[in-house]
Amino acid sequence: MGALLAISARALAAITSPLSTAEGMLCPAFAKLLRHYPDIKVEIVIDYGLTDIVSERHDAGVRLGEQVAKDMIAVCIGPDMRMAVVSAPSYFAKHKRPRTPQDLIDHDCINRRERRSSGPVPSQARST
Repeated sequence: MGALLAISARALAAITSPLSTAEGMLCPAFAKLLRHYPDIKVEIVIDYGLTDIVSERHDAGVRLGEQVAKDMIAVCIGPDMRMAVVSAPSYFAKHKRPRTPQDLIDHDCINRRERRSSGPVPSQARST
């Protein structure tokens, strides 16, 4: 957030972010900032793809994990997030438990497809 203050007290910050990050991290942080700097305008664009923030004229993009383009600079803005695969015990009684994220593609579950992806992208996971 300090980088925004260095720009100007009268600035527009355009940021792309997944909804969960916008709601859980960005909105609460900007709410505090905007109380002290009401002339700063923030536009958060909800986007689950890997939008080219330069060509789309955004100031920053929030990504989960290691989804950062090679020419971008990554800065951690929050704690690591853990994800879990959950199921009814009866489902795993009939189906082999997934060991890798790619295993989820063969399961009866909800996968997500990124706009610029050629196929389903299971969340990063590791067996415990």
